[in-house]
Amino acid sequence: MATVRVGIGCFVIKRVNGKAYFLLGKRQGSHGSGCWGLPGGHLDMGEEWSTCAARETFEECGIQTDSIAYREATNDVFGPDLHYITLFHSCEVSKEYQGRPVRRMEPNKCLQWIWVSWQEFMSNRALLRDACTDNCFEAIDTPEVVNLEALFLPLQNLKKKLQFSSDPPSWLN
Repeated sequence: MATVRVGIGCFVIKRVNGKAYFLLGKRQGSHGSGCWGLPGGHLDMGEEWSTCAARETFEECGIQTDSIAYREATNDVFGPDLHYITLFHSCEVSKEYQGRPVRRMEPNKCLQWIWVSWQEFMSNRALLRDACTDNCFEAIDTPEVVNLEALFLPLQNLKKKLQFSSDPPSWLN
């Protein structure tokens, strides 16, 4: 018998020159392969939501986070036997991890991490900023544009809920 599972998605926020960016990863190796999604995963039995968000972010990106807060939920039906409730959170990269690059801790599940702004996310196009290097926000001569149209279903559903405003949510300002 199929059951509904609980997933966590985390907007990991880094502020550069007063502008907020968050991590997106290119999924591979499981449902949603080839789509862009947030760091996250499954809520463990008895686990607090914020604890799960911090754990999954560290397991996937190798960074510690602060100021974790619940933001939104989506109802995500992938098919007749795959149904999730996704709890979205936001968090800030902790001060001691500010200068450290993001790592692909699970390379079989994530092809790459990139930093994107809210405006880029809403427009489905982002400048390629390699989240795995320290200088990812420095200007480059010929920036590559990344197509963000292929989003993981929970992120698609969240975007639909929030699409009425191209302004970022208050917690992303």
